Amino acid sequence: MEERFNFTVSRADTFPHTDERSDLKYHDKYVIHYDFGDIDNESAISEFHSICESLESLGLQLEVRAGEDQSLLIFVRSPAELLSNEIYKSRVKDWLYGITQTQPQVDKNSKAQVANSTFEAESLLCVYHLVTWSKETGGAGISIDSGKWKGLKAVFPIHNEPANRRLLTHLSKSLFLSKKDLDEIRDLFGSKVAFYFAYMQTYLLFLSFPSITGILAWVFLPKYSFIYAIITLVGCTVFLEYWKILQADLSIRWDVRGVASLKANRPNYRYEKIFVDSSGRKNYYYPKWKSFARQLLQIPFFALCLATLGVIITGAFAIEILVSEAYQGPYQSYLVGSFAV
Repeated sequence: MEERFNFTVSRADTFPHTDERSDLKYHDKYVIHYDFGDIDNESAISEFHSICESLESLGLQLEVRAGEDQSLLIFVRSPAELLSNEIYKSRVKDWLYGITQTQPQVDKNSKAQVANSTFEAESLLCVYHLVTWSKETGGAGISIDSGKWKGLKAVFPIHNEPANRRLLTHLSKSLFLSKKDLDEIRDLFGSKVAFYFAYMQTYLLFLSFPSITGILAWVFLPKYSFIYAIITLVGCTVFLEYWKILQADLSIRWDVRGVASLKANRPNYRYEKIFVDSSGRKNYYYPKWKSFARQLLQIPFFALCLATLGVIITGAFAIEILVSEAYQGPYQSYLVGSFAV
């Protein structure tokens, strides 16, 4: 096994938790956790061989290290040329689907240097595609969702701890995140995480408006104020429209506008037939009426929730009427006041 794949096996604790070396790169590495504790030896060896062969068939470099208990860690590294080709193909696909408006222009001499000029999250995403996507789409097919690998427990990247600490130190000194700060988050963790931070900051800032108007309404306006309801409605509408504009601005800034049009089938996707379109691409077909029929199963659940909510509200009103009209015992004023609140 070692002669065939040229593995280097070492203890798990020999891998440094923190490494400040400037030459250590994180953008081209992934880790596969394989646990053979619940599998017989022959099946585990055969399955492990198959995983390694699938990865090496793409040109990925492997190193195996002992994990905790009965498990192994497969460190996967993509060579610069392979990673650059994958990044280039990803950018071309974005351009073909209209996500980016500029056609990637890379000659043969500079194509191998694409991986060095990109941001870390894009490189890690391409390595993830190489490892997890099916063989038909250019990957190794190593995915937990496929159900093919019984001992496969996790596929994850290595944390870039020096970059994480630098970013955390920088962000901790700012009360609000600028677009440059969001760019740094996006470069390290990807656009989804950056959008989360952008949305949470916008949401928390707009919460100051109902907080202030709520205090003013509590002091100056009567209960169930129609004016306060209109003001709150206007504030919510302004927040929604502002976030739509900011979301569109950031999506154009990060070249992800319309990225939902790029869909990759899940490994456990069950289709009924395959057809080839006019451009020669394979398409996996599943009837829409079956998908709609599965969604209709939510209707009984919604009806049950609605009936439960109705019973709770009716019971609360019944208890309030009973306490305020029929009950004449001690602490009546407190009980009526608590229900009124």
